[in-house]
Amino acid sequence: MRDYVAALDARGRLLRVAEMDQDKFEITAFAYRLLDRYGPEDAPAFLVERVHIDGQWRAGPVLANLYGSWPDEALLFGVPDINNDQHAMYEAVIDELMSRLDEAGTWRRIAPEEIAAAAAPCKEVVLKGDEIDIESFAWLTTCILCGVVFAATLELVGFETPGLTLLTLVVLYGVGLIGLSSWHSFRRRLRAAQDLAALAVCGRCGAYGLLDVLQESGPVPVRCRRCGHEWRLLPGGAAGAPGAACDAPAMSEQAQRMQDWLRRHRVQAEVLRFERSVHSVAEAVAVSGQPLERF
Repeated sequence: MRDYVAALDARGRLLRVAEMDQDKFEITAFAYRLLDRYGPEDAPAFLVERVHIDGQWRAGPVLANLYGSWPDEALLFGVPDINNDQHAMYEAVIDELMSRLDEAGTWRRIAPEEIAAAAAPCKEVVLKGDEIDIESFAWLTTCILCGVVFAATLELVGFETPGLTLLTLVVLYGVGLIGLSSWHSFRRRLRAAQDLAALAVCGRCGAYGLLDVLQESGPVPVRCRRCGHEWRLLPGGAAGAPGAACDAPAMSEQAQRMQDWLRRHRVQAEVLRFERSVHSVAEAVAVSGQPLERF
């Protein structure tokens, strides 16, 4: 995102605003004013450094209208030669996206790039081996705490205190319901983790857990780090089964929708090219006065 915003700025397509009072004039309204004045294809992206909201100044930046123009889209997807011709940039973007599909019409996979944890832009807490404590899960902790509250309520209030019988029943019912819900959530997630662990075995070399996740949505495709074998993890399997492994390549629903969109727009791009060719021939005939057969 930083690189894209910097590229927009270098092309003069980024409007910088030092500060904006959101309480008096909404940023969304400012974006609509830009669209009204310049149109959807020429309205620039803009960046607000500071925003006044709910009576306080907050540091930005806030970005808006980043993807309104086809030349900007071409910049985003790495089209080499960018100009201000909307139709030409539209076709260039479609061509660029189509080039990223393989012969089967699926997205070409990009090999992951491993970096050291200390240099990672997003830090994560990673627990391994004996550091893993299953009792630290919030669902199990909540269930145990609800049990303690349930017992303490019976001990301290009881059913013999005048006027508190209904309140006691409400408290016990609520605490018991939360505790049971937490326990079921814990058991469901534990079972899902066990099912996925059983599927993390390579069917070719038998390696356990030595895999790279290729896609995080849908039936998860993975690749063995030892032998390169690929398969899919299907949590839940079919008809309520615990889980299943499949060796066929997978495509997420989002990727499928994107490919369908590209195919439709590819046809539209071809129609545009044909219409331009017809118009060019018609103009040449009109200018030259020669018979159409000469063209």
